[in-house]
Amino acid sequence: MSDLSEHIGKRIKLYRQIKRLTQSQFANQIHKSKSAVSKYECGQISIDIDTLYDIADVLDISIFQLLDYHREKPRLMPEIQGFFRAPARLYTYYLNKNSTRIVRGVLEINQTDEYTFTTTFFADCKDYENLYHCNHLYFGDIHYSDSYVNIVMKNQANEAERIFMMIANPLHYNASLTVGIVTGISGKYLVPISLKIVFSQHPLTEDEDLRNSLRFTKEDFRRMKQTYCFSIERYAE
Repeated sequence: MSDLSEHIGKRIKLYRQIKRLTQSQFANQIHKSKSAVSKYECGQISIDIDTLYDIADVLDISIFQLLDYHREKPRLMPEIQGFFRAPARLYTYYLNKNSTRIVRGVLEINQTDEYTFTTTFFADCKDYENLYHCNHLYFGDIHYSDSYVNIVMKNQANEAERIFMMIANPLHYNASLTVGIVTGISGKYLVPISLKIVFSQHPLTEDEDLRNSLRFTKEDFRRMKQTYCFSIERYAE
């Protein structure tokens, strides 16, 4: 079994489960046997390109969402400095709607060529051992600049939902934390919302200090009253 086949198999299983299809139902729709689907999802056999397109069509996704695999290799990012110069995985933290719980997530950055990057966001993860046990999954791309980074992603379970992340690139070269804004649609109230979100190169202790850093401060509200918008400062440790 190759790493690529295993990765594609996990993606197929993930998107199949999001569509709430059993292996038998999915097999019928792509005109394959249930045992073949099982072998696909376990990465036991390679999948021909025509079948991959059939699978993507049935799952209502782009074929690139099955092929977002990248081999471990030195990352070619000569123009990117500071916080985003190296990590392929970032850990994210924000508060839920009533601020009773810290929501953890993982943002994976995949490099497809020297200047092209895609992103996979595993939101509301139960733990870091199996990222596919997340409550929400987003796929998109990332755009770098010297002072900030923009990310646009689509919810894999809801074609209409997009989220946007704007992340400050800290001035301090060795910073391991930064802060940003995530904007999207509230699943409960179906209205646009924006949240403060922390990004870290390493998992953080989910304690009261972290919770407080995710809350809006009096200074945040003061600036909002002055400028009629929510903004964040470039963060450096």
